[in-house]
Amino acid sequence: MRRYSFRKFHLESHFRCVFDAVSIYNGESIDSSQLIGRYCGTAIPQDVVSESSSVVVNFATDASVTGEGFFALYVSVYGR
Repeated sequence: MRRYSFRKFHLESHFRCVFDAVSIYNGESIDSSQLIGRYCGTAIPQDVVSESSSVVVNFATDASVTGEGFFALYVSVYGR
């Protein structure tokens, strides 16, 4: 199990997160993986939990509106 915890989050806001976004996927690649969540704006997202042994974290930006970015931590728990 992996738990991702955002401590700081400041990206461009949009109701569909089409300009700047952090996306988290279960699996080894974006193309073949299940999307866990897509986040943007300034509200710190709730913790994200993945049961997968592989996770992709993708940050996409259009570089037009700048924010402070994000800071996240993750913890792996083995033996479950």
